[in-house]
Amino acid sequence: MKYTNTLGLLGRGISYSLSPWIHTAAAHALGLPYRYQLFDVEPAVLEAFLQEFWAEGGLGLNITQPYKRVVAELVQSSDPAINTLYRNPHHVAWQSLSTDGEGFLAALDRVGGVSAFSHWVFLGNGGAVSGILDATRQLATGPQVSVLRRDPKKDGELKGVYPGVRFLPFSPTALQEILALGPCLLVQASTASVEAWGPFLPILAEFSGCCMDLAYGARCSSLFLALRDQRHPCEDGLAMLVEQARFAQKIWWDLAPSREALLAAMIEMAPQYGVQWNEYKTDIQRLQANPMPIVL
Repeated sequence: MKYTNTLGLLGRGISYSLSPWIHTAAAHALGLPYRYQLFDVEPAVLEAFLQEFWAEGGLGLNITQPYKRVVAELVQSSDPAINTLYRNPHHVAWQSLSTDGEGFLAALDRVGGVSAFSHWVFLGNGGAVSGILDATRQLATGPQVSVLRRDPKKDGELKGVYPGVRFLPFSPTALQEILALGPCLLVQASTASVEAWGPFLPILAEFSGCCMDLAYGARCSSLFLALRDQRHPCEDGLAMLVEQARFAQKIWWDLAPSREALLAAMIEMAPQYGVQWNEYKTDIQRLQANPMPIVL
């Protein structure tokens, strides 16, 4: 069949993605015959593509913007934040889940683990935040959570996921109020423009803690870059992406390589991904290093 042994990323404008490299390297490390492709699909044929991918033997998909909520509706998922489709032998249609929470919590190991900070502050309320909070509420002791957002329409949804969440406006004043409370884990989850961050930068002198940006590479926010330049502990979204990939592989294949084996396989295959290797070489090698120390 057309898509036998095939996995992929479904979205628009996704040529930058590292997912093909990550998943191809994982399959190589495990000696598995799977291939991973990018599927930049027009909205008009999205539903037909999902049906064809299923009928032609496709193994699974990662879903990115702008299709997460649309695909959730098409596969009749009760979770609007899904980002992964997979086959289940007991079902005759796509099953879905989010890897955001598991990936985020695993990536936190690099900055001290889930217990390193009692207060987590999210800048933005994008789809990944819901998945992260859903996984976080299952911890034995969850952190205090604040969300600074521009649009309050998702407040009810996030409140249902993590009942104790506190909402504030997406503003420098609100962030300054938060920073005055003491060290925190600051999570940049917004799609705010470069210009939008300008008013936030002067108050960063009051920051103590760690900053994580869910984006990686050139898509990181200027706020994240400013904190990194000030030598605060910072981690971009590459570590989370790798951990999300490993979680998806366990769902698709029933196994996944260790983080170390996956990164080693990526480096081994680097000549096949020359442009991306040149851009991310330092970041990938950094992920092989020991976790960063937290300095408060």
